[in-house]
Amino acid sequence: MVTMRVSSTEVQAGDIIYVFAQSADANAFQECVSALGVKYCELELPPLDKRYAQAGSVELDSVSTQ
Repeated sequence: MVTMRVSSTEVQAGDIIYVFAQSADANAFQECVSALGVKYCELELPPLDKRYAQAGSVELDSVSTQ
């Protein structure tokens, strides 16, 4: 899957932006997604949070990792 870096700690994959504590974590997640896919990497490298990548996005309460 194609990913896009939103900020040093945020990675967009598909319609979801994944938020990490450190840029190194975001780097690892981005590389993992490119090689193995989002579902696997989300389990192995869990984000702090995630949200829809739409203007005026709403937090994904049901899938929040907090």
